[in-house]
Amino acid sequence: AMAAETLVQRTALRQLVGVAKVPAAAAWLEDFLDSTTEKILVFAWHRDVAGALAEKVGAPLMIGNMRPAQLEAAKEAFQNARRCGCL
Repeated sequence: AMAAETLVQRTALRQLVGVAKVPAAAAWLEDFLDSTTEKILVFAWHRDVAGALAEKVGAPLMIGNMRPAQLEAAKEAFQNARRCGCL
């Protein structure tokens, strides 16, 4: 029981740290995207972190609970849109 509680606490802390890193990660991504025509994939462990980061940089989002049509639309936007450098 103690090990399970510790795991829950660690997971919550990991999520809080991820949310706290969003502004710095978004700033780095914006600098990167402004300096190149290359595209970049960004991965996050928690959905709220991924969503917040995608919202800050205006990028499409692909997460596990999305419908196939939504995933395909995000993939198409990333692959084909000239101003979409981040997924």
